[in-house]
Amino acid sequence: MSFHANVRQQLLSLLKTEQADETAQLNNTLRLLSKWRSALIGNTLLRHQGTVVMAGPLKGMDFLEQSAEGCHIAKLLGCYEQPLHRPIEEAIAAGYSQVLNIGCAEGYYAVGMARRMPHTRVHAFDLNANAREICAELAQKNGVAGQVSIGKLFQPQDFDTYADQKTLVVCDIEGAERDLLDPAQAPALLAMDLIVESHDCLVPGITQLLLKRFSATHDITVIEDDGQRQLNDPPRWFRELANLDQLLAVWEWRSGPTPWLVMRVKSSPEKNVVHEKTACHPVEVTTSAIFFSPDGYQVSGEKLMGRHAAGAGFLRAFAATENAPQVTGLVTRPAFASGFSAEMRAAGYLGQIRTVSIDTHAELSDPGTLYLPGPGLADFAWRRLAVGEGAYSLCGVTHTTASHSAMESIAQLATAPLCEWDALICTSQAVLDSGVWGRRAFHCHNCR
Repeated sequence: MSFHANVRQQLLSLLKTEQADETAQLNNTLRLLSKWRSALIGNTLLRHQGTVVMAGPLKGMDFLEQSAEGCHIAKLLGCYEQPLHRPIEEAIAAGYSQVLNIGCAEGYYAVGMARRMPHTRVHAFDLNANAREICAELAQKNGVAGQVSIGKLFQPQDFDTYADQKTLVVCDIEGAERDLLDPAQAPALLAMDLIVESHDCLVPGITQLLLKRFSATHDITVIEDDGQRQLNDPPRWFRELANLDQLLAVWEWRSGPTPWLVMRVKSSPEKNVVHEKTACHPVEVTTSAIFFSPDGYQVSGEKLMGRHAAGAGFLRAFAATENAPQVTGLVTRPAFASGFSAEMRAAGYLGQIRTVSIDTHAELSDPGTLYLPGPGLADFAWRRLAVGEGAYSLCGVTHTTASHSAMESIAQLATAPLCEWDALICTSQAVLDSGVWGRRAFHCHNCR
């Protein structure tokens, strides 16, 4: 049966079948018609452009006239999974010895990356026999058959086979990542970088589960997909398509949210740990981040309070730390960046200074610890969830528990997603003497 006849048969079946949920029936009908129209547009593309990928990291690969599964046109246009283009380029440049492409389908990534990584061995796996056959043909077509091996089922214990080399895992297995990507079952994963499509639409909560499993050992970036695709200098035939056809051409047939997790092994899991020597004594610091808003540290204003003096004192103390060669300032406004540098230099700091926007706070995984000049850890803890609880630790300070604002901030900690590596320091002698400063949803340390 031809593709068009098959679509017509499915459409008639959908329309004839009575369904209690008419909205779902209409949605299913719309998706089917959209796929049919997408296939017709694909014929137009093939007539004008052929099968060579036009753009993106895999540009130049001689692809197929039809994908083994899922959308096709976006792959040929080179805008397929466009939010992943930068991580894919970074992976290509990283010098991996091997790539494990689990759920390879027809080999779009397996073969495409093999072309770009001639010194890398690519191991492709898929349960579908037809997909494996097409992947082998695609590798042969692109001259990388000797570089790409193709296998069937991949199980957790199989990661051990690839544990002795620098490895990237590219995984898209429709929700089965919940069982496969488990470091408890496959410890070798802890030393591998991963790019994973997370299928929350099929397994609710799976993204948070993977974040929890890998956040202690990996720097994780969560990439959400808004469905928007941008074609740079599209060909004339594409520009002449109707607007709806242009949208369908880049549509990837997704039925729900499928965020990607880009997970890179931390360069040294111990490098950012702050080691307490003894209570109330100086600690070892290699590099840290400081949340900077001018109001928290300046002592030149008209209405000065104890927190201002404490903030300025903290900067001076940090500047005097001999083994802190670099400091990172987290700022909410670009204008604050120069202010942070000026304050650090005024405090006598001689090391390297950099700033990070709060919109890119995932970069705090490098310093590893964020100091806050107050007890307001809760908002930052919630924000941190997007990049993983283990991405960096939070350390706040309060000089009293008597004020309304301090107590309100402390109360919010009870429900915030804080971790055992977070801390709130209270410098109040009265609080220390009271003995009521407990360890509940957060860790508290008192200093004289």
